[in-house]
Amino acid sequence: MLLRTLILLLLLLTLCCLAGCGGGSKEEVVSKVGGPMVLTLNRLDTASAGQARLYLTVVDSSTDAPAAGLKAANFTFQVNGAPAMPTVLTQQQTNIAPLSTALVLDRTAGMAGAKLTAMKAAAVDLVSHLRTQDEVEVVSFGLTGGMTVEQGFTSSKTSLITAINAITADSSSSPFFDAIAKAGLDTSLRPAGNNKAVVALTDGGESSSTYTTVTALGNYLKTLNIPIYTIGLGINHDITRDRPLYYEDEDNLVSIAFKTDGEYFYIADSTALLGTYQRILTRLQQQYIITLPVTGALTSLTVHTAADGYAGELAYP
Repeated sequence: MLLRTLILLLLLLTLCCLAGCGGGSKEEVVSKVGGPMVLTLNRLDTASAGQARLYLTVVDSSTDAPAAGLKAANFTFQVNGAPAMPTVLTQQQTNIAPLSTALVLDRTAGMAGAKLTAMKAAAVDLVSHLRTQDEVEVVSFGLTGGMTVEQGFTSSKTSLITAINAITADSSSSPFFDAIAKAGLDTSLRPAGNNKAVVALTDGGESSSTYTTVTALGNYLKTLNIPIYTIGLGINHDITRDRPLYYEDEDNLVSIAFKTDGEYFYIADSTALLGTYQRILTRLQQQYIITLPVTGALTSLTVHTAADGYAGELAYP
């Protein structure tokens, strides 16, 4: 009797596995299908009559890596409620357009030591991976000189690396908002055909800027149409990621990134900085640059993408 019961149990387990039931089998299927794509419209340029240029980041949420190699057939677009076909669809890494990036670097007293060393190493690494047509500006902030342009926009890696390595920590004064505003303005003034972004790092809060609130700063940055990627290094962090519960310093960084269609990165310690800068540069270099025909003013836009079982969608505004 016991033997018969064991045989029946074995048969039931075998049939269950063949049918695909059980947590392990379901998880395997899910991992094969993959998670959704996350689409971010980092920048929308409607300056040219009759067209809109989109700077679009597509990230596979299961790997947090940009989705590379998508073609026009992987996208569907609706402009002002009607289907639209792109006249141009390229990826930044294969596009000849320069990438203009401003780096905002924290040189306040709290950065002294390992954090400053790691920040400079990460910034130098980002510069070393630029293409010949790309350009960078370096802006620092602290007490001495307040907000300082260490190096204006240039494609000279030697000049940029020299400027970065010369940065030293001074005091706790932190005109962070002013530094971001200056970097955003300078970036917005680069040639119209360039892809543009600001990457801003801090290990603390804001003090002594002429912009006294994050709302005022965000409203100004929004007019510049430049995505801001913010990095919080070792700041007070809300692990729940519930935005109303963010600490004030982190909430400012989240708000700036959200307002400008950028992205916020929390870094617990300086050892992860190098990888974070590499992630941001990869996102910038693998953005999709898409030109769509527009009749009249652009009032609404929908983008859907799908490939290999992954899908994602965004709507504007």
